This record gives sequence, structure tokens and C-alpha cells, in this order.
Amino acid sequence: TEIEASELLIHKAASLKKITGINYDLNELLHYLVDNLKYYFNQQDHNLQRELYSTLLFRKGKPSTFLNPQNESFSGIIEGVSTHGKLIINTEKGLQEFDLKSIQLMY
Repeated sequence: TEIEASELLIHKAASLKKITGINYDLNELLHYLVDNLKYYFNQQDHNLQRELYSTLLFRKGKPSTFLNPQNESFSGIIEGVSTHGKLIINTEKGLQEFDLKSIQLMY
């Protein structure tokens, strides 16, 4: 049974068996996932990949509070991801880019 990715969008971690009621061959599933990831990442349209990824960002477009490395909180809205993979947040200082794990989302 083939399931569309949009059908699997959930807000908490869950097993495929619990979601679909189907027992999966884990080796077959692994190969299927790896093959699809290879195909996806070999596509030439990296802007489209970034746009698709951006649509799935947690709390994108919602006011949020973050903590910087100096333990100072600041507010902002997640806007997307830069071409260099940095998180783009609209803050009081304007658009700012942050490296992976350089800030913490507080919720």
C-alpha cells in the first residue's frame, strides 16, 4: 500500500504500524526510503527542495521566543532557510540568519 506523504503529517512521533495498521518489512522500507532520498537529493532544482523543506519548518510564520548562547531571550518569526542552510528569523533587528543549534526555541 502506497501512502502519500501528506497523509503521514503528524504532530507527534508515531510508528507507521500504528498509523496504518500494516506490518512493514523494515529492510524493504529502509531500501525504499534510501532510494527515494537519493532520487530527491539528486534533483537539480535545489531551490524547490529548499522551498519544500521550508514549508515544513516547525512554528514557521508564528511569533516565537528563542534563547541565544548568552542565555538572552528574544522574539522573532521563523521565515525560512537560507541557501547556506541557516535559519532565517525576522527579529526586532530585522532578518537574521542563525547556524544550526546556535539558538534554542523556547516553548
